[in-house]
Amino acid sequence: MGLGQSVRRVKHSIPQSSTSELLLSNGVESPARQMFLEKKYYMAPLLDNSCPILEQPSTVVEAICSFLSLKDLSSLSQTCKLFSSMVGEFLRHSSSKLSSSLDSFVTKNAALLTQFEKQLTDNLQSQLDLSINIDKDLSRQAMYKMMVNMEHYIKQVDRVSVLQATVATCTARIKERVAVGRDDKLGRDVVRVEVNQLQVGHTWREVRPGLYRVSVRMKIGYNFKLAWPRRGEDMTHWTVRQPGGDMVVIVSREWWNMIKNKKKPGRELGQGLGVEWEEVKGEQTGWLRVDLPEVVVEKVGNVSFELKDKEYSWCEKELFFDFIEIRKCG
Repeated sequence: MGLGQSVRRVKHSIPQSSTSELLLSNGVESPARQMFLEKKYYMAPLLDNSCPILEQPSTVVEAICSFLSLKDLSSLSQTCKLFSSMVGEFLRHSSSKLSSSLDSFVTKNAALLTQFEKQLTDNLQSQLDLSINIDKDLSRQAMYKMMVNMEHYIKQVDRVSVLQATVATCTARIKERVAVGRDDKLGRDVVRVEVNQLQVGHTWREVRPGLYRVSVRMKIGYNFKLAWPRRGEDMTHWTVRQPGGDMVVIVSREWWNMIKNKKKPGRELGQGLGVEWEEVKGEQTGWLRVDLPEVVVEKVGNVSFELKDKEYSWCEKELFFDFIEIRKCG
């Protein structure tokens, strides 16, 4: 009785409008329902011990797997032994290709690696060397972890040190307030700025079409004053210029105050700027990466970045700059 009552309650709770599109007022099936019933669907012949996808060449299967996320690959491998074997083979092939991607990234950016990247690179290289030297396949878990970490190295990245001549650190009238100092933990020189009217920029030449993101690596100094900018209307402009137009993000002193206090600004306050603090062995290094929103470059041309204060508040602050990068997304 209880089950029957439950079923009846569910049945009567269905709104009458839910069938209005399938049945006409006189009870005759609507054309939409007729089309739905008459539509032919292909059913994969899974009951005769065959699977079309597994009958494809290994190159095709590998190409399909390359479009899946690691989470989807993990789920796929748990469906049956055949798919588990297929995913395992894909992971082994992918892991064998990671060494060249890692070498290429490190070689290109050797002088501008972050502390986190140095630690991660050593760990990945140790895993790769271990699998090669003792001729032993990595465990499935180790391969998943390696694939996650390698996503950082696979994408095309072009970095430029703020020390380079192509970067305009500040205007000529205040260059005496800009200094170059060595960061012992990084093992290289960085730029130290003690002025309010800030201008940092760079131009990448002949950038090919694609989706890109520009980032700045910086650190807030101990002498950074929370009152900066002094006036509420003083804004900092983060600009990316490319053949398709300009993208400008404007932030106020509240944004800088959040960064000073090591808090992540909200979406409205950040206006699309992403902030990520670097951590090594669970501790923050003080360095942070500011990511600008992605831009679509539709034709070959120059892409320029500029960080600039629009007003002269002359309230001292202390900032350190390491490098600017442009990263191809997807």
